[in-house]
Amino acid sequence: MKVLFSLKNKAFTASGIFIAATMFSSIISFVFNAYMGRVLSVEDFGLVTFINTLVLFVSVIMNALWSSVTNRVAFLSTNSNKSATFTFVQKLKKKGLYFSFALMIIWLVMLPFSAKFFNIGDGKSLLFFTPVFAIFLNSVLLKGYLTGNLYLIEVSIATVIEGLTKLLFAVLIQNLGFGSFAYLAIPLSLLSSMLFFVYFARRVSKRVVVQDNKNYAFPRRFFLAALIAGISSGGFLIFDLILVKHFLTSLAAGEYSLLSLAGKMIYFAGSIFNPLILTFVSRDVGQGIDPNKTFTKLIISTIGVTAVAYVGVGVLGAQIMPLAFGAKVLPIIPYLPLYSFAIACFTIASAYVIYHLARHHYAFSILSLFSLLLIIIGICLFHQDITQITLVIFSVSVFNILTVLSLHELQKSTTFLRHNFIDLIDVFRPIPYQKDFAVSKQRILIFNWRDTKHRYAGGAEVYIHELAKRWITMGYSVTQFCGNDGKNPRNEVIDGIQIIRRGGFYFVYLWAFIYYFFRLRGKYDMIIDTENGIPFFTPLYAKESIYCLMFHVHQEVFRKSLSKPLALFACALENKLMPWVYRKTKFITISKSSKKEIADFDLGKIGIEIINPGVDLKTYKPNDKKNANPLIVYVGRLQLYKSVDVLIRSAQKIFASVPLAEIIIAGAGEEKERLEKLVESLKLKGKITFTGRVSEEEKIELYQKAWVVVNPSLKEGWGITTIEANACGTPVVASDVPGLRDSVRNPSTGFLVEYGNVEGFSKKIVQLLQDDDLRKDMEKKSVKWAAKFDWQESAEKTIQLIFNPHYRHSGAWQHIQDPKQIRFWTSQNDDNVNNLNF
Repeated sequence: MKVLFSLKNKAFTASGIFIAATMFSSIISFVFNAYMGRVLSVEDFGLVTFINTLVLFVSVIMNALWSSVTNRVAFLSTNSNKSATFTFVQKLKKKGLYFSFALMIIWLVMLPFSAKFFNIGDGKSLLFFTPVFAIFLNSVLLKGYLTGNLYLIEVSIATVIEGLTKLLFAVLIQNLGFGSFAYLAIPLSLLSSMLFFVYFARRVSKRVVVQDNKNYAFPRRFFLAALIAGISSGGFLIFDLILVKHFLTSLAAGEYSLLSLAGKMIYFAGSIFNPLILTFVSRDVGQGIDPNKTFTKLIISTIGVTAVAYVGVGVLGAQIMPLAFGAKVLPIIPYLPLYSFAIACFTIASAYVIYHLARHHYAFSILSLFSLLLIIIGICLFHQDITQITLVIFSVSVFNILTVLSLHELQKSTTFLRHNFIDLIDVFRPIPYQKDFAVSKQRILIFNWRDTKHRYAGGAEVYIHELAKRWITMGYSVTQFCGNDGKNPRNEVIDGIQIIRRGGFYFVYLWAFIYYFFRLRGKYDMIIDTENGIPFFTPLYAKESIYCLMFHVHQEVFRKSLSKPLALFACALENKLMPWVYRKTKFITISKSSKKEIADFDLGKIGIEIINPGVDLKTYKPNDKKNANPLIVYVGRLQLYKSVDVLIRSAQKIFASVPLAEIIIAGAGEEKERLEKLVESLKLKGKITFTGRVSEEEKIELYQKAWVVVNPSLKEGWGITTIEANACGTPVVASDVPGLRDSVRNPSTGFLVEYGNVEGFSKKIVQLLQDDDLRKDMEKKSVKWAAKFDWQESAEKTIQLIFNPHYRHSGAWQHIQDPKQIRFWTSQNDDNVNNLNF
């Protein structure tokens, strides 16, 4: 296997055999399940799946023990000798006998209750399960001993034996006419593999001269973390089945068992590298070698195999699954794409958890456990049918992989970990609300990526805040749940709006889901779900009325700003998953261009309403204090898709034509350092000034002093800065792209230029700087245009929309009693706003 080229030849060969054996065992397991699915009734197959699930449940504890033994043995074998590893395992075996005996006693005592809870007749099948505890414990200790010492070929043989004997015993029992006892094939196969582990361990131990009598301590912290990780991993594959067995009928539970089996096929295929991740990363740590290179190769292999398995089961499942399981599988075909994607996400996330477990980064195990709790809570709340349970599994899986990947990238940041730990603790504390809900007309909950005080806040945050603070004055209660940049209080009231800041770049989506269930659910009348590239997927879990606020489609932004894998993932979320999740959700957007794009992506089928942004004409107004020298201003976030580099590259030609011109770039963002280096490389330092983020007063002053404001962005939903600049009597030169075409009246309030055309931007900017008459004329028209947009009217229109189901339908004005509102609605009609004649 190419993935292991960098490892020693012997380890490489053994690893290749181990992977092949694991894959072969997975195939045999698939054949076993396919055979059982064909020859047994749905109810009997459900029982076999349930026993398999119990084995998985026990394996959670036993695999934590195997992980601990493997990690310790691998470490000792590189820092001591094999005698030390033998001594360590022998002492564990003696203690393990007492532990397994205690588990069997507890199991026998619980039999009557278990049989009743899971609706399993007289419970004989559970009685036959009793010896599994002792079998398992002996197997995992010996398997850990062999794996840690890199006897992977021996482990491979025992693994293949387990799969083959399970299939052979199943066929034998069925052919003898005892199909209702087919579940016995499972414990018998475990016994067979244990006997092989015993044989191989004895052979290996004969080569070891015991010279080490040290008392090597059992890694308790590692075991606890491995147990938590194991419970979490196993829980994704176990607890749903256990709860389904309790909540659904036997027939529905049997059908879900087939769906779960499809997911397990993906998981077992993608997780074949997990033992190697644990073993080789542990050995690298023991030898003081950076394990990242090894892990990178293994995780690429994991993702590749998982993707192939997903295509086979999730994409082509409608063709492949019936061939394997027959007509019984047809009822679960519609759920395969979503469920399979969820398990694929979980599989990849599990590999990251194993890697960090081997490196003793235990926060990942705790995070996985938290995701499992969400699964259990979700199914307990939503278990009406298979559809609801599938949506729960999907939602938590997406959140799980996003949080794991985020934590992986930010693992060195103690501040990040501390903040999210506090977020977790605060789930169980009351939120200090500052506004009395009892006096409010209606209560509105807004989910948004950021708020206006976030260091990377932009037009989207301004839009939401300006509307919300006016809703407060109208008597409504507004709470905004958003991310935190670590620079602001966790709870704050701004202009009457209750701000709850939790999580960061990605974690805000996880905390939004969690806090909704524990702290926000049932306290609001309306939810506004804001899509800033990634939506909050509230239709999957929230029961309140929901409007999705979407400023524009982000496909081009993703492709320009993200790496190809992330771009593909983000694009798929927006154009594949969103239309399904939000199929019954109404949309709000801010321009005709955005409305058309949203509709083209099959979103907003039941309604897309346009609420144009406004401007505060009391503060944004012209004055006569234009800068003495020609001043060009950019105001906004410094992000890649904003394309500020286009303005910088056009500067050389601008300065050549207008030597006294100056450029000010106001704003903060990830691109600031790169843009500053670009200015230096073009020898423009001193002519172009970066101010960083500016206050509201400073921003208005810049607009008023500027001769021209530039917006070279690739994509905008509207372009609030263009209207703000116009209100201050300043024309705009902007990209000829959707959104900006709506807010810039070309050539009345500014010019539209082909996106990215440096020559075009420099030409139009110079024209405005040199032609005083043209500029003065545009300044007057800009003020007139901006006067058409008022935040108060936009706020009133939104309230009418979200709380009046008849509003904006044919003859909607007839439902509005206030004459002012009739005037307001007609003046803000899409065609009236976007066809003003200058």
